[in-house]
Amino acid sequence: MLSIPHKLLTLGAVSIIGFIAGAGAQEVDPATVVVVANKSVKGSVKVAKAYQALRNIPENNLILIRTEETERITREAYIETIHNPLLEELLDRGLLDALPGKKDEFGRKTVSVLKNPLRYMVLCYGVPSHILKKPVEELDDLNLRRSALTGVYLSLVDQFSEGLMARNEASVDGELALLLKRDMPMNGFVPNPLFNRPPNGPTQDIIRVTRLDGPSEKAVLRMLDNSRRGEALGLKGRAYVDEDGRKGPYEEGNTWMANTALVFKTLGFDLDHDTARKTFPAEARFDAPVLYAGWYAGNITGPFTLPGFTFPPGAVAAHLHSFSAKSIRSPNRGWVGPMVERGVSATFGNVAEPYLKFTHRFDLFFAALGNGWTLADAAYFALPALSWQAVTIGDPLYRPFAVSLDTQLENTGDATQILSDQYVVLRKMNRLLEAGETKEAVRTAGRGMQKTPGAALGLGRARLLEEQGKTDAALRALSFLAQLDPMDSMEWGLYAELGETLNRLGDTKNAFRIFEKLEAIKMPEKVKLAFLRRGIPIAEDAGRADISVDWRVRVTPPPPPPPPPESE
Repeated sequence: MLSIPHKLLTLGAVSIIGFIAGAGAQEVDPATVVVVANKSVKGSVKVAKAYQALRNIPENNLILIRTEETERITREAYIETIHNPLLEELLDRGLLDALPGKKDEFGRKTVSVLKNPLRYMVLCYGVPSHILKKPVEELDDLNLRRSALTGVYLSLVDQFSEGLMARNEASVDGELALLLKRDMPMNGFVPNPLFNRPPNGPTQDIIRVTRLDGPSEKAVLRMLDNSRRGEALGLKGRAYVDEDGRKGPYEEGNTWMANTALVFKTLGFDLDHDTARKTFPAEARFDAPVLYAGWYAGNITGPFTLPGFTFPPGAVAAHLHSFSAKSIRSPNRGWVGPMVERGVSATFGNVAEPYLKFTHRFDLFFAALGNGWTLADAAYFALPALSWQAVTIGDPLYRPFAVSLDTQLENTGDATQILSDQYVVLRKMNRLLEAGETKEAVRTAGRGMQKTPGAALGLGRARLLEEQGKTDAALRALSFLAQLDPMDSMEWGLYAELGETLNRLGDTKNAFRIFEKLEAIKMPEKVKLAFLRRGIPIAEDAGRADISVDWRVRVTPPPPPPPPPESE
């Protein structure tokens, strides 16, 4: 992610905590959503109709186009098979009150909007995502750029004429957001009038575009189902923030991540906040990642690559990288496609280099979601630039915080939801601790272990008791958990922390037993060796010198081979 060689005027900052405490978003009329599918791609129409049924979108709001089957599309093909046909259909179906205009100098049809009842557009699996670049001199629009960038961004005009920023590739989504606007430049970006502004302001000629897209039709339909369940039940899990750790041009992105951690903490989520240069390692604790914000790796890595990894229902996760959405239909390259493949309900990314200042602001995005906004409203609130590189993946109407924490607590106790409900209790505990109500937090944890027992809640309760100096009570809260086994790969790191905590509290026998269980599990060798390194001192404390020696030998890399003898 490059930083542009230019200082921009800083826009008004949002008080994250105060913002969350504000009024939530309004309910949205399904008639304000238009759904677009590509007849050329098998499965595209099926995804569109499934979404229509989910949100009761009127039949008249489904538009079928025939365009390229590939993710990438030329500028000419975009205009001829996406831009112009969509504008025609909106007028023909009466979905837009506007006067048709002439084609502009680039061949784009135009309208003069009288009234725009549309708020959202959903691009379904199979609609191209990336408009390829053309030589800048073939798209001479200097006057249009000057007009679009008047004010804060005017000094960037020349940078879009030559050098690294002289580009006109873009996401299809970013172009369609401006479908109703006239006199738009081809080169560079257009400032987003919705950025850092309330969602109910004037939006006469902006459409909030998201897409239901991913590596396969099956993965996209699963995403829809996961978001439906997440919205109905509320988010249940932990939050993870992964800073980059470097200084200089990376500091601004790290500030976003630090602010995002503050948002997650304010919402009450159990949080792991990594400030090291490297991303979360595969052996890190990563159970129930229902919220994730991180950077900076080119391809999905760490715990996400463990066998069987899946996101909890409703999860919202994004990784900051210049090319995180370069190939949305890949299950293993980049971040956006792989996250959809692994069950995420909403994410966002970039089809090409956006430069740091023109990609989504993570802190604003998650703060808006926490305030009850829809996915699309939050995404456009957090996005400074349109006609640029960003895509948002997910149902635009998805509201991960539609259900309050109190309602979630009232609904705990279902036998099929015990393991996920423990995270609801943890969140309530954290909210009580933040409010200084420590005794009530302890009581909540105790009641929770009776109603929704689990390793995550037990560990949280034990740490709370330990902080109060109640070591024996902390041990009693934990010891029985050593008899349990990790359910899946997402719990491996949790159980390692459980073992380390038991060892610190003096129960070396049960601590060692947990690491023995981890050693016996079939897992990638690199991950197993990382757990064994953590288990070596625990084996020693438990009096198992034989095992500690064996593990130490296993984790010690072999010496390099001797150099070949020099020839005489």
